[in-house]
Amino acid sequence: MGTFGSTLWGGQGGGTAPTGDPVKPLFYMAMRLAGITKRAQIIGNADQFADCLQAANLMIGQANTNRLMVYSIQIDAYQLTAAKQFTLGPGGSLVSVQTGLSVRPPTNSIDRAVLVYNFASPGAPIRLPIYVMNNQEWAAIKLQDIPNAIPTRLYCDYANPTANIYLWTQDTGADQLELHTWQTLSKIQTVDDLVSWPDGYEDWFVNNLAVRLASIFHSEGASVTDDTRAEALRSAAAIQSMNAPTPLMDVDAGVFPVRGGRSGWNRFTGD
Repeated sequence: MGTFGSTLWGGQGGGTAPTGDPVKPLFYMAMRLAGITKRAQIIGNADQFADCLQAANLMIGQANTNRLMVYSIQIDAYQLTAAKQFTLGPGGSLVSVQTGLSVRPPTNSIDRAVLVYNFASPGAPIRLPIYVMNNQEWAAIKLQDIPNAIPTRLYCDYANPTANIYLWTQDTGADQLELHTWQTLSKIQTVDDLVSWPDGYEDWFVNNLAVRLASIFHSEGASVTDDTRAEALRSAAAIQSMNAPTPLMDVDAGVFPVRGGRSGWNRFTGD
């Protein structure tokens, strides 16, 4: 183990500093909470940091499967052709108009899909919602090839590393597909990386990583207090409460009684 110093904080002299916060101090705090380092301002060795890195990426990967851990929905537009099948990922046929990249969406992360329909009126496209289907709904479509139409359904198989996207019906090739996908936490490549997370995520990261590290280093005397375990749960709950989508209440006109003067519906009385 070494003494705590400026290198722990990723400080670099000269030039333009990258944006974000160094991840190494977060590893340090997690190891302190787990009792891996026994005294303040003493940093772990390279092997301990390597184990921290692996455990952290496992934890981030798990968090990225949970909608309630997603802090932002990213919107990208893609120029369509008249094809039925498209790909997102390395060498994919769909390239973001905003970023110029073709990136596979995280598993089950297409939150919304929209067709930017350009034939409504010159210079004023309209945006039409596209229903995102699961594989059972897609397989149930008996006639899948209908060209030169307005797409109303989308299915993504989330294959890795390149996902396949299917549209029903097929576009003329003049419109754009807009995908709203989860913006997930990036994996950490090295202990000297910088991270840019919203408030609350660093607290979640440190406390929950400490719980994992206590199990990894248990044979070496590592453990966490009940307070740390409780804080790990509280910090995760705070993030999930913040990110929880607000349900929108909608009543289709078709469920109203057939009578004249349909003016409204009282949710308390049912009238």
